[in-house]
Amino acid sequence: MPSRTQQARAIIAELAKTLPAETPIKDRRRAVRRAYPWGARQYWAYRAWLKAQKEYLKPFEAPGSRWGIPLTPLEIAINRTKEQDAKQ
Repeated sequence: MPSRTQQARAIIAELAKTLPAETPIKDRRRAVRRAYPWGARQYWAYRAWLKAQKEYLKPFEAPGSRWGIPLTPLEIAINRTKEQDAKQ
């Protein structure tokens, strides 16, 4: 019997086949959230779902974003400073 994580990956993969390629990450995240199949969102099943969800959404995130959420101006400035310090 496949693990919950494997089951979650399979369910999300089937869902992904139904989404158009140009679907924004916000809509992808919503679709994955709605596809949760195991009742209460708690315990190991939910953690497995979150892991599979994160794996699926990672390639669609904008570079430099946190979980698909754009960086704030302060975070952008901090990252820019870190990059400049690393070059020196």
